[in-house]
This record gives sequence, C-alpha cells and structure tokens, in this order.
Amino acid sequence: MNNLTIEKEKLYQLHIKTFSYKHLQYFLKYLNFILKSNQIFSISIFPLKKKRITLLRSPHKYKKAQEHFSLNVFIANITIRQSNFYGVLPLIINKPYGTFIKIKILS
Repeated sequence: MNNLTIEKEKLYQLHIKTFSYKHLQYFLKYLNFILKSNQIFSISIFPLKKKRITLLRSPHKYKKAQEHFSLNVFIANITIRQSNFYGVLPLIINKPYGTFIKIKILS
C-alpha cells in the first residue's frame, strides 16, 4: 500500500501592519491573486492608530514654537486555510517596503 499521508488543511493568521493605506490595499490584492480567494477564510481591517508627537523648536522658554508630527498605522488580519502553506510562504514574504507581517498557526 501507499504510505502517503494526506495533510489536513490548517488555519494560518497573518497580522499585517503598515504605515500607508495604499501599501495595505496593494498587498491585500497581491495576496488575493496569490492565494486564489477560495483559500482566504476571512479578512478584517482595523481602524488606523494615530500617534501624535509634539516637539519644541527651541530648547529654552519659547513654548509657542512647537511642531506636531503624527504617525498613522494601518492593521489587517487575514485568516488563510491551506494545506501547503510553506510553498506559498516565499511569495507572501515578498511585501512592500514598510509592511510588517506576523504569521501565527491557529490549528
């Protein structure tokens, strides 16, 4: 008899974090093309997180001379159902600049 074992489909969760909404949309379209949407179980996009920083221009007493900076972070979670995830993994790691990915095995 044939001793081949059939691997069950596992669930993987990708946690994607980026500083640009365009990069997030581009990467989601790329994943949809690579994984062929029947393997994508769910996509959830969270509202952006804003971090504001205020710096004084002058190191002395001039409080009115301030500059404000903000950093926007966009987050998405994707759950993927696939049996051969490690074959697709090198294609997923090809991501836009400034995009960070965490991969978690759910089952």
